[in-house]
Amino acid sequence: MKWSKLSINVPSIISEELGALLIGFGACGIEEKFLVYDELQPLGQSLKCEEFLKLKRSQNVTLDAYFKTLDRGKIKKIVESIKLVQTFTIGKNDLQAHIEEIADKDWNKEWKKGFRPIKIGMNLIISPSWDRRRYGSDETVIYIDPGQAFGTGHHFTTAFCLEYLEHIIKKNKINTLLDVGTGSGILAIAAAKLEVCSITAIDIDKKALAVARQNSIINNVSNKIVFSNEPLEKITAKFDLIIANILLQTILEYAPFFKKLLNPKGQCVISGILKNQRKDTIEGFVNRNFFKLISEEEDGEWISFLFKKEQ
Repeated sequence: MKWSKLSINVPSIISEELGALLIGFGACGIEEKFLVYDELQPLGQSLKCEEFLKLKRSQNVTLDAYFKTLDRGKIKKIVESIKLVQTFTIGKNDLQAHIEEIADKDWNKEWKKGFRPIKIGMNLIISPSWDRRRYGSDETVIYIDPGQAFGTGHHFTTAFCLEYLEHIIKKNKINTLLDVGTGSGILAIAAAKLEVCSITAIDIDKKALAVARQNSIINNVSNKIVFSNEPLEKITAKFDLIIANILLQTILEYAPFFKKLLNPKGQCVISGILKNQRKDTIEGFVNRNFFKLISEEEDGEWISFLFKKEQ
């Protein structure tokens, strides 16, 4: 059997979004190539997230997506979609795509070579499910395989949410949490492993929900998370913490619902925002919906926020 390989060279800050897009177009697997994994990091070691992201930010990455079939019509749609993402996120769309036919081989073995555990925050480890090395009793290991749905911990927007989740839970009693746009389920799973009692994770993508449910089973926390595609406006439960790693337009539409769903003094972690969208985000949460801005963090082109519900 022959495979069609589509290769694109893109800025690292949008590599995870584009990987998810390629999966949506039917890619059976994606290989990400950049200097950090290929040359700088010895095999078998985990890399601290801040080191990983700092090195990754400094370079473009090559995404190799493998398709069983890839005709001209699909190629055109993929390239157009990628250019739209580039235009919206970084203001450029100078994409060059390379296609080649390659012979079959053990892809399951090949693609695993590029993924190793990374450490996020104080004690969170994000590891592919096939890597079962032992960690300290104080470390929390979350098993997430790359390429299934958005959210692997390798992107700043997800890493920020994980760091803040860990920080908030250590300092506050969080009984209930809502994960909006759960993707791979990584944030809900992390919350469950950090002893949040009741977690609701929602997503409009049913395929992503299926992946998230499976990931929760792999991590032995499926009994603590309710996965749903119920619209946000129909949810009536109250939450101590809401986490949303989604695009600005949707975030601003959801802000009034976040206020309604949060308990008094509840907190809201917002990620997936570009730095040039900071003013609009502050306007939507602080000025229109009377949240208090607690902190914000920047990384490259991205910015993330922690808000608190005012009384």
